[in-house]
Amino acid sequence: MASLARLALLLTTALTVLAASSPQSSPLPSSTLKTPNGTINPLGIVTRPFPMADAVPLTNAQRLARGLSPKRPRFRSHAAAVQPRQSGGCAMRTGTIAAAVNGYGAGYVRHDVNSYGEFGYTDDPAQALIVTFCPSADTYVSLQTLNGLSTFNYLGGVESVDSNSPNLGTGASTFNFVYLAGTIDAPRSTPIPGPNAFSAAAGIPEPYEATIWQLGAGDALLPSWLNTDGSAPAVTIVYSTGDDAFVLTGDSGSVIALIGAASTATFTFVSA
Repeated sequence: MASLARLALLLTTALTVLAASSPQSSPLPSSTLKTPNGTINPLGIVTRPFPMADAVPLTNAQRLARGLSPKRPRFRSHAAAVQPRQSGGCAMRTGTIAAAVNGYGAGYVRHDVNSYGEFGYTDDPAQALIVTFCPSADTYVSLQTLNGLSTFNYLGGVESVDSNSPNLGTGASTFNFVYLAGTIDAPRSTPIPGPNAFSAAAGIPEPYEATIWQLGAGDALLPSWLNTDGSAPAVTIVYSTGDDAFVLTGDSGSVIALIGAASTATFTFVSA
């Protein structure tokens, strides 16, 4: 009996020492448990594939040879000709997105996406994403992708699984970020539920915004996200190296610390 009592005492003492020596919880949000290896995407997900548009848009002759219907004529006689116009007299602009990533050379937003439907970086101009939009000096625009995803053919923002809300900023929103992923078009609004590439790939419904861009001085592409209260916080583009994906955040320092291998970036529209 004495031996059993002594053994129980030793076991109790050992458990007390282990509890006292265990590390305190991290100041990072609990949602970081989803991304312990510096990835911005959930683990253990078998993603669903989605079709891509042509890497280089096909001519009508090429489409017919592949059994596809021809595209509607755009009435362009040469690359330097007048850009096609939408109804209402808007002259569309078409080109690529130069991506200046801190610590990287000159590059572009890449036309294909990772397995979660998020756009990444390339230094090869032949792999650059081609976008088109109707420019406006004082309103926000959506960027239609011509050689990205065939279904989710807009470059929009999707709330990340690691965010505690779709709001960006500081304070309670410090660690929140949104993926730059394929979406469908939608007018300027706060985050809305609906189809997007991340949700289609991961099977996790997340809200998105599509009309999140402004054209600034020197054709800078400036992202703007609307929080649920209608406010538009200052946001920064961050590139996650491990995921090869761009995100938007209201607190780049905190989100880079959360991700690990990541850098800030800026976008510039380059006319074709």
